Amino acid sequence: MDSIQDVQARSRSFQGYLLVSDLDGTLLDTGHNISEQNINAIYAFIQGGGRFTLATGRGRISVWPYLSKIPINAPCILYNGALIYDSVNGTFVKRYCFDAEIIPILELLHEQYPGLGIEIFLEDSVLFYSENLWTKFHQERDGFSSEIIDSLRMSQAWYKIVLTWDPAQLQTIEQAFRHQLSGYNFNFSEPHFLDITPLQASKGHALHDLAQLMKIQPELTIAIGDNYNDIDMIRKAGKGFAVANACPEVKQAADAICKSNDQHALWDVVTRLVNWTKKIENPVSSSDTAEHLGL
Repeated sequence: MDSIQDVQARSRSFQGYLLVSDLDGTLLDTGHNISEQNINAIYAFIQGGGRFTLATGRGRISVWPYLSKIPINAPCILYNGALIYDSVNGTFVKRYCFDAEIIPILELLHEQYPGLGIEIFLEDSVLFYSENLWTKFHQERDGFSSEIIDSLRMSQAWYKIVLTWDPAQLQTIEQAFRHQLSGYNFNFSEPHFLDITPLQASKGHALHDLAQLMKIQPELTIAIGDNYNDIDMIRKAGKGFAVANACPEVKQAADAICKSNDQHALWDVVTRLVNWTKKIENPVSSSDTAEHLGL
Protein backbone atom coordinates (compact mmCIF):
# COMPACT_ATOMS: atom_id res chain seq x y z
CA MET A 1 0.00 0.00 0.00
CA ASP A 2 1.35 3.44 -0.90
CA SER A 3 2.21 5.88 1.85
CA ILE A 4 -0.09 8.88 2.19
CA GLN A 5 2.83 11.05 1.08
CA ASP A 6 2.94 9.13 -2.20
CA VAL A 7 -0.79 9.61 -2.67
CA GLN A 8 -0.58 13.33 -1.90
CA ALA A 9 2.36 13.78 -4.24
CA ARG A 10 0.40 12.28 -7.13
CA SER A 11 -2.99 13.80 -6.24
CA ARG A 12 -3.24 16.97 -8.28
CA SER A 13 -6.21 16.22 -10.51
CA PHE A 14 -9.23 16.03 -8.19
CA GLN A 15 -10.49 19.50 -9.00
CA GLY A 16 -14.11 19.20 -10.08
CA TYR A 17 -14.67 15.79 -8.46
CA LEU A 18 -17.25 15.03 -5.75
CA LEU A 19 -16.67 11.93 -3.60
CA VAL A 20 -19.65 10.83 -1.47
CA SER A 21 -19.37 8.01 1.07
CA ASP A 22 -21.92 6.12 3.09
CA LEU A 23 -21.08 5.99 6.80
CA ASP A 24 -22.17 2.76 8.54
CA GLY A 25 -20.66 -0.33 6.93
CA THR A 26 -18.56 1.77 4.56
CA LEU A 27 -16.48 4.53 6.11
CA LEU A 28 -16.95 3.13 9.62
CA ASP A 29 -15.33 -0.21 10.41
CA THR A 30 -17.04 -2.98 12.37
CA GLY A 31 -16.15 -1.21 15.62
CA HIS A 32 -17.76 2.02 14.31
CA ASN A 33 -14.41 3.78 14.03
CA ILE A 34 -12.80 5.66 11.14
CA SER A 35 -9.32 4.36 10.41
CA GLU A 36 -6.33 6.65 10.19
CA GLN A 37 -5.78 5.41 6.62
CA ASN A 38 -9.28 6.53 5.63
CA ILE A 39 -8.84 9.92 7.29
CA ASN A 40 -5.51 10.46 5.54
CA ALA A 41 -7.02 9.44 2.20
CA ILE A 42 -9.84 11.98 2.58
CA TYR A 43 -7.32 14.72 3.41
CA ALA A 44 -5.30 13.74 0.31
CA PHE A 45 -8.41 13.87 -1.88
CA ILE A 46 -9.37 17.33 -0.60
CA GLN A 47 -5.81 18.63 -0.87
CA GLY A 48 -5.91 17.53 -4.50
CA GLY A 49 -8.87 19.83 -5.09
CA GLY A 50 -11.72 17.36 -4.58
CA ARG A 51 -14.95 17.76 -2.63
CA PHE A 52 -15.84 15.12 -0.03
CA THR A 53 -18.97 14.48 2.00
CA LEU A 54 -21.15 11.81 3.60
CA ALA A 55 -24.47 10.28 2.55
CA THR A 56 -26.08 8.51 5.48
CA GLY A 57 -29.37 7.42 6.95
CA ARG A 58 -28.35 9.13 10.17
CA GLY A 59 -29.43 12.59 11.23
CA ARG A 60 -27.39 15.62 12.22
CA ILE A 61 -26.98 14.70 15.90
CA SER A 62 -25.84 11.13 15.14
CA VAL A 63 -23.38 12.29 12.47
CA TRP A 64 -21.92 15.18 14.43
CA PRO A 65 -19.32 13.16 16.44
CA TYR A 66 -17.76 11.96 13.19
CA LEU A 67 -17.65 15.39 11.53
CA SER A 68 -14.97 16.45 14.00
CA LYS A 69 -12.77 13.54 12.91
CA ILE A 70 -12.82 13.93 9.14
CA PRO A 71 -12.58 16.86 6.75
CA ILE A 72 -15.87 17.69 5.02
CA ASN A 73 -15.97 20.37 2.33
CA ALA A 74 -19.42 19.75 0.84
CA PRO A 75 -22.93 19.59 2.38
CA CYS A 76 -23.87 16.24 3.97
CA ILE A 77 -26.73 14.04 2.77
CA LEU A 78 -28.73 13.00 5.85
CA TYR A 79 -31.75 10.76 6.48
CA ASN A 80 -31.15 8.93 3.17
CA GLY A 81 -31.53 12.19 1.23
CA ALA A 82 -34.45 13.78 3.08
CA LEU A 83 -32.07 16.49 4.30
CA ILE A 84 -28.98 18.09 2.77
CA TYR A 85 -27.05 19.83 5.54
CA ASP A 86 -24.26 22.40 5.28
CA SER A 87 -22.22 21.66 8.42
CA VAL A 88 -19.99 24.71 7.88
CA ASN A 89 -22.86 27.21 8.01
CA GLY A 90 -25.16 25.06 10.13
CA THR A 91 -27.99 25.33 7.62
CA PHE A 92 -30.18 22.90 5.71
CA VAL A 93 -29.82 23.29 1.96
CA LYS A 94 -32.71 21.00 0.99
CA ARG A 95 -35.57 19.28 2.80
CA TYR A 96 -38.12 16.61 1.89
CA CYS A 97 -40.69 15.64 4.53
CA PHE A 98 -43.77 13.42 4.84
CA ASP A 99 -47.34 14.54 4.51
CA ALA A 100 -50.13 13.31 6.79
CA GLU A 101 -51.05 10.44 4.43
CA ILE A 102 -48.36 8.30 6.07
CA ILE A 103 -50.17 8.35 9.44
CA PRO A 104 -52.89 5.74 8.74
CA ILE A 105 -50.24 3.40 7.29
CA LEU A 106 -48.22 3.59 10.51
CA GLU A 107 -51.35 3.11 12.60
CA LEU A 108 -52.18 -0.03 10.63
CA LEU A 109 -48.64 -1.37 11.03
CA HIS A 110 -48.81 -0.66 14.75
CA GLU A 111 -52.11 -2.53 15.03
CA GLN A 112 -51.18 -5.57 12.93
CA TYR A 113 -47.62 -6.09 14.21
CA PRO A 114 -47.44 -5.48 17.98
CA GLY A 115 -43.75 -6.46 18.16
CA LEU A 116 -42.68 -3.96 15.51
CA GLY A 117 -40.56 -0.96 16.47
CA ILE A 118 -41.57 2.32 14.77
CA GLU A 119 -39.21 5.29 14.86
CA ILE A 120 -40.11 8.71 13.45
CA PHE A 121 -37.17 11.03 12.79
CA LEU A 122 -37.59 14.76 13.27
CA GLU A 123 -34.87 17.31 12.54
CA ASP A 124 -32.79 16.50 15.64
CA SER A 125 -34.78 13.98 17.67
CA VAL A 126 -36.80 10.78 17.30
CA LEU A 127 -40.33 9.75 18.26
CA PHE A 128 -40.88 6.12 19.29
CA TYR A 129 -44.42 5.11 18.34
CA SER A 130 -43.59 1.58 19.47
CA GLU A 131 -40.42 0.10 20.95
CA ASN A 132 -38.56 -3.18 20.82
CA LEU A 133 -35.00 -4.38 21.39
CA TRP A 134 -33.86 -2.90 18.10
CA THR A 135 -35.16 0.61 18.78
CA LYS A 136 -33.18 0.56 22.03
CA PHE A 137 -30.09 -0.74 20.23
CA HIS A 138 -30.48 1.94 17.56
CA GLN A 139 -30.71 4.74 20.11
CA GLU A 140 -27.75 3.51 22.16
CA ARG A 141 -25.56 3.09 19.08
CA ASP A 142 -26.40 6.35 17.30
CA GLY A 143 -26.88 8.52 20.39
CA PHE A 144 -30.09 10.31 19.44
CA SER A 145 -32.67 11.62 21.91
CA SER A 146 -36.15 10.12 21.82
CA GLU A 147 -39.69 10.60 23.06
CA ILE A 148 -42.27 7.82 23.44
CA ILE A 149 -45.68 8.69 21.97
CA ASP A 150 -48.99 6.79 22.00
CA SER A 151 -50.72 8.63 19.14
CA LEU A 152 -49.63 10.21 15.87
CA ARG A 153 -49.88 13.88 14.98
CA MET A 154 -47.59 15.90 12.75
CA SER A 155 -46.73 18.92 14.91
CA GLN A 156 -43.20 18.94 13.43
CA ALA A 157 -41.82 17.83 10.07
CA TRP A 158 -41.15 14.09 9.73
CA TYR A 159 -38.13 13.25 7.56
CA LYS A 160 -37.57 9.52 7.96
CA ILE A 161 -39.35 6.52 9.47
CA VAL A 162 -37.53 3.36 10.51
CA LEU A 163 -39.23 0.03 11.17
CA THR A 164 -37.12 -2.16 13.44
CA TRP A 165 -37.47 -5.91 14.02
CA ASP A 166 -35.90 -9.22 13.08
CA PRO A 167 -34.94 -9.32 9.37
CA ALA A 168 -37.38 -12.10 8.42
CA GLN A 169 -40.31 -10.27 9.99
CA LEU A 170 -39.35 -6.99 8.32
CA GLN A 171 -39.15 -8.74 4.96
CA THR A 172 -42.68 -10.06 5.54
CA ILE A 173 -43.89 -6.53 6.29
CA GLU A 174 -42.09 -5.15 3.24
CA GLN A 175 -43.95 -7.59 1.00
CA ALA A 176 -47.31 -7.19 2.74
CA PHE A 177 -47.22 -3.37 2.64
CA ARG A 178 -45.57 -2.94 -0.74
CA HIS A 179 -48.75 -1.43 -2.23
CA GLN A 180 -49.40 0.96 0.70
CA LEU A 181 -45.78 2.12 0.58
CA SER A 182 -45.62 2.52 -3.19
CA GLY A 183 -45.71 6.32 -2.83
CA TYR A 184 -42.55 6.32 -0.71
CA ASN A 185 -38.96 5.16 -0.84
CA PHE A 186 -38.42 2.13 1.35
CA ASN A 187 -35.37 -0.09 1.63
CA PHE A 188 -33.12 -1.74 4.17
CA SER A 189 -30.29 0.34 5.58
CA GLU A 190 -29.30 -2.61 7.79
CA PRO A 191 -30.87 -6.06 8.23
CA HIS A 192 -32.87 -4.94 11.29
CA PHE A 193 -33.83 -1.50 9.93
CA LEU A 194 -36.33 -0.86 7.12
CA ASP A 195 -36.15 2.83 6.23
CA ILE A 196 -39.04 4.81 4.74
CA THR A 197 -38.57 8.31 3.28
CA PRO A 198 -40.64 10.65 1.10
CA LEU A 199 -40.61 9.65 -2.56
CA GLN A 200 -38.31 12.53 -3.55
CA ALA A 201 -35.84 11.65 -0.79
CA SER A 202 -33.12 9.18 -1.72
CA LYS A 203 -29.35 9.25 -1.65
CA GLY A 204 -29.27 9.14 -5.44
CA HIS A 205 -31.65 12.09 -5.82
CA ALA A 206 -29.68 14.02 -3.19
CA LEU A 207 -26.42 13.29 -5.02
CA HIS A 208 -27.96 14.80 -8.16
CA ASP A 209 -29.18 17.85 -6.20
CA LEU A 210 -25.79 18.30 -4.54
CA ALA A 211 -23.88 18.04 -7.82
CA GLN A 212 -26.14 20.69 -9.35
CA LEU A 213 -25.76 22.93 -6.30
CA MET A 214 -21.97 22.70 -6.44
CA LYS A 215 -21.79 22.83 -10.25
CA ILE A 216 -20.14 19.41 -10.40
CA GLN A 217 -20.48 17.46 -13.65
CA PRO A 218 -22.50 14.27 -13.00
CA GLU A 219 -19.71 12.26 -14.66
CA LEU A 220 -17.27 13.45 -12.00
CA THR A 221 -19.30 12.22 -9.02
CA ILE A 222 -18.07 9.15 -7.14
CA ALA A 223 -20.19 7.23 -4.63
CA ILE A 224 -19.36 4.36 -2.28
CA GLY A 225 -21.72 2.27 -0.16
CA ASP A 226 -22.71 -1.12 1.18
CA ASN A 227 -26.47 -1.49 1.58
CA TYR A 228 -29.77 -1.25 -0.25
CA ASN A 229 -30.25 2.44 0.53
CA ASP A 230 -27.00 3.12 -1.36
CA ILE A 231 -28.00 1.45 -4.64
CA ASP A 232 -29.57 4.42 -6.43
CA MET A 233 -26.68 6.67 -5.37
CA ILE A 234 -24.15 4.17 -6.72
CA ARG A 235 -26.08 3.85 -9.98
CA LYS A 236 -26.43 7.61 -10.49
CA ALA A 237 -22.80 8.43 -9.72
CA GLY A 238 -20.27 8.82 -12.51
CA LYS A 239 -18.39 6.02 -10.77
CA GLY A 240 -20.09 3.80 -8.21
CA PHE A 241 -18.19 1.61 -5.74
CA ALA A 242 -19.49 -1.16 -3.52
CA VAL A 243 -17.38 -2.18 -0.54
CA ALA A 244 -16.38 -5.84 -0.40
CA ASN A 245 -18.78 -6.40 2.51
CA ALA A 246 -21.74 -4.98 0.55
CA CYS A 247 -24.97 -6.82 -0.21
CA PRO A 248 -24.93 -8.78 -3.50
CA GLU A 249 -27.47 -6.39 -5.06
CA VAL A 250 -25.24 -3.42 -4.23
CA LYS A 251 -22.26 -5.11 -5.85
CA GLN A 252 -24.32 -5.77 -8.97
CA ALA A 253 -25.24 -2.08 -9.18
CA ALA A 254 -21.64 -0.87 -8.78
CA ASP A 255 -19.03 -0.16 -11.43
CA ALA A 256 -16.31 -1.58 -9.20
CA ILE A 257 -15.77 -3.40 -5.90
CA CYS A 258 -13.32 -1.88 -3.44
CA LYS A 259 -11.94 -3.19 -0.17
CA SER A 260 -14.18 -3.80 2.81
CA ASN A 261 -15.02 -1.32 5.57
CA ASP A 262 -12.50 -3.14 7.78
CA GLN A 263 -9.77 -2.78 5.14
CA HIS A 264 -9.80 1.01 4.67
CA ALA A 265 -12.29 1.23 1.80
CA LEU A 266 -11.92 5.01 1.33
CA TRP A 267 -8.15 4.68 1.10
CA ASP A 268 -8.60 2.05 -1.58
CA VAL A 269 -10.99 4.25 -3.58
CA VAL A 270 -8.80 7.36 -3.37
CA THR A 271 -5.73 5.35 -4.34
CA ARG A 272 -7.59 4.11 -7.43
CA LEU A 273 -8.61 7.66 -8.26
CA VAL A 274 -4.99 8.75 -7.99
CA ASN A 275 -3.99 6.07 -10.47
CA TRP A 276 -6.74 7.18 -12.87
CA THR A 277 -5.92 10.86 -12.65
CA LYS A 278 -2.14 10.91 -12.32
CA LYS A 279 -1.73 11.28 -16.10
CA ILE A 280 -4.15 14.20 -16.26
CA GLU A 281 -2.80 17.63 -15.36
CA ASN A 282 -6.11 19.47 -15.87
CA PRO A 283 -9.74 18.51 -15.07
CA VAL A 284 -11.15 16.13 -17.66
CA SER A 285 -13.94 17.14 -19.99
CA SER A 286 -17.21 15.23 -19.74
CA SER A 287 -16.56 13.57 -23.10
CA ASP A 288 -13.34 12.05 -21.76
CA THR A 289 -14.73 11.05 -18.39
CA ALA A 290 -15.86 7.47 -19.08
CA GLU A 291 -12.52 6.50 -20.53
CA HIS A 292 -10.69 8.51 -17.89
CA LEU A 293 -12.39 6.64 -15.06
CA GLY A 294 -11.77 3.28 -16.66
CA LEU A 295 -15.44 2.61 -17.42
